Amino acid sequence: MESLTSRFNFTAERAAHFDELQKKLAPLWRLIGRTNPGGEVQDENTLVVLPSLTADIDMSGSAHKIYEERFLFMTFLLRQPHLRMIYLTSQPVSPLTIEYYLHSLPDVTVSNARKRLFLLSPQDASNRSLVEKVLERPWFVRHILDLIPNPDLAHLVPFLTTDLERELALQLDIPMYAADPRHYALGGKSGARRICAVRVMGRANAIAMRGKATMPCQKEAAPTAPGMRSEPSKRNSVSSLCRISIDCSSSGLEATLGSRPLLALMTPPRLTRLFAHRSLER
Repeated sequence: MESLTSRFNFTAERAAHFDELQKKLAPLWRLIGRTNPGGEVQDENTLVVLPSLTADIDMSGSAHKIYEERFLFMTFLLRQPHLRMIYLTSQPVSPLTIEYYLHSLPDVTVSNARKRLFLLSPQDASNRSLVEKVLERPWFVRHILDLIPNPDLAHLVPFLTTDLERELALQLDIPMYAADPRHYALGGKSGARRICAVRVMGRANAIAMRGKATMPCQKEAAPTAPGMRSEPSKRNSVSSLCRISIDCSSSGLEATLGSRPLLALMTPPRLTRLFAHRSLER
């Protein structure tokens, strides 16, 4: 995977282009979100489903096939009569499996859904990920492009998100319904604290205060009950970002719930109090 990733130079220009593609997801959400049977009919749009298990794990080709077909629940979106779906797999899916899923669709005939489902496969049973097999075959990428009538009304739906999935989205010139792998570090607790600190204090102040302020911690054993003592803490300090994140959460909840402080008892809504009083009267 690393050797294939190194072939594609993710320059600043390509990064900016990907950001522009991702902005198309906002208007596309009007189409993506309307999938309830009997609801408002979607406009014509195309989904490119990429169920690639892109990870540094040793798996056989048959195991990859199982994971790729696990994503076939996406075919339920074909209940929208104007939706086209391009489903990619390493090896062809059994027709009986496809028929099983299509016969489960509500409010749409199997023949109509089958016309809008395009199953593409490079027929590669090796133990590499699906996205690698797709990207190393330019003719296969062109084949996918030929099946997308309007790139402005299309998006890529990956199973996992790595640089390779993003590269395929760039080659198809469509947005990716997933987070940019460049922001992977912001998805954990530390990244969330950084975002929170910048949002509340501003970038310069957050960086300046990071790690300077500390919270008190137990240095010596303290009594907890007669004849018992607790163990002293092994940590010297706690980053100020813990306090910042708590302040951020508190301010956000105060704005939403109107409660102060964060852990104080909240006044129940008026109707809740009314019903409670009536129950007591009875």
